Amino acid sequence: MRAVPAALFLFLLAGLALAEAPQPFSASYTLTANGVRAAESSRTLQRREDGVWEFRTVAQPAGVATLFVRDRIEEYSRWRLEEGKVKPMSYAYHQTGGRRERHREIAFDYERGVIASTLTDERWDLPCCAQDLASIQIALMLDVAQGKTQMEYPIADGRRVESYTFEVKGEGRVETPAGRYHTVRVEQRDTDRQRSMIFWLAPELGYLPVRIEQRDAERTVGTLVLRLTRLRGDPG
Repeated sequence: MRAVPAALFLFLLAGLALAEAPQPFSASYTLTANGVRAAESSRTLQRREDGVWEFRTVAQPAGVATLFVRDRIEEYSRWRLEEGKVKPMSYAYHQTGGRRERHREIAFDYERGVIASTLTDERWDLPCCAQDLASIQIALMLDVAQGKTQMEYPIADGRRVESYTFEVKGEGRVETPAGRYHTVRVEQRDTDRQRSMIFWLAPELGYLPVRIEQRDAERTVGTLVLRLTRLRGDPG
């Protein structure tokens, strides 16, 4: 089982009472790499007049990292909520400002049963319950809020479709710049490659993640930690 890629920092939002109607919000986070401040990130959820939900993430370097990195990363996921389930429609990834730009866009075609790149001719089969790198965040939290303890989803990132498993491992209190919260701990691990991602989700905030940690023993930057710094709106 492969580990979730670094792009999949989960910022998940829906609580048990919100399984039918998530609430718009905007959250800010700070990222540290091996204990050093490296980036700032924001996550925004809004519902359009046509009933489509849009989840937008933005990340850019901060602190000493700005001396070496200029990249700005934006992700957009558009999806509908049908019978309490997230049904993704499209996903876009844009990395700009650095030495090399990267762009990926995909669309979910349920009539033809395919996920299609809108920038290339690539196609992938559309499996049941498939999500993109952003919509998975909402889908996962809805399931945890409903009491599930093990979840598996096919995830499309614009290059491939792979399945990942997440497990609830316990509870505990976590200190963040935004405050101290009681949390549910969710893990995704790749024991063969010594990689893991751990999420601390706060029920009082609608299971919004207040801390996310990625560990990778095979890379120079072995530990990345994301912490909640500010929240506007009430996802809970």
